[in-house]
Amino acid sequence: MLPRLRMGLALVLGGLLVACAPRLTDNMNVPDVQAGLPTLPADRLRVLVMGDQGTGTDVQWRVAAAMREVCAREGCDLGVGLGDNFYPSGPKDASSPLFRERFADVYGPLGVPFLMVPGNHDESWLVGGDGADARGAEVQVAYSRLNAQWVMPGRSYRALVGALAEFFAVDTAPLAAYLPGLRPADRPGGAWPLSGRGSRARCGAAGRAGGWCWGITRCSVTGNTGMPVSTTTCR
Repeated sequence: MLPRLRMGLALVLGGLLVACAPRLTDNMNVPDVQAGLPTLPADRLRVLVMGDQGTGTDVQWRVAAAMREVCAREGCDLGVGLGDNFYPSGPKDASSPLFRERFADVYGPLGVPFLMVPGNHDESWLVGGDGADARGAEVQVAYSRLNAQWVMPGRSYRALVGALAEFFAVDTAPLAAYLPGLRPADRPGGAWPLSGRGSRARCGAAGRAGGWCWGITRCSVTGNTGMPVSTTTCR
């Protein structure tokens, strides 16, 4: 009964926020934040991709063990986390033990940096996955200053791997939100850019050298350039 009541209250509150929310259509400029990475191979890049990591159960640990086996056999240079890094909700503080229990202890033995991006569960407010509180993403940005393996210098950022590849991480969690964001700029239709347009336009050294440009997001988005930012669907 309590979860249903809480969900009902969340939907009512969400409706009030929608009714009172101003219509925002102007784009905002996202700071061009570049992630620092250790020296990686210049001729090839072996990337380990994960998302929806789990709730810290034995299943998550078994998947991590399988990842270690693959990396031991094939080699891994870099990891990518596609969001919903925590279930049902993300940590509320950078010192939360969840970071150790569900990331550092689980994936630390892989020994590679992970380019991380937030998902709607990471930005939960009232109920897990509502995607309404971008402060959850900012907590994960703060954690990146405590653990170099967790790479997230901003909600959106880029990471250059020599002339071989350039990664653009974009926080598209508001697209998966089922409550309006607490801050109007984070609401769908608001000022936070949710397309790959800027990523494509800013594809720098790697693109000029004929390298790869990759978009990292939680949700599938096609910008007005027609470039898909990600193949991950919003859920």
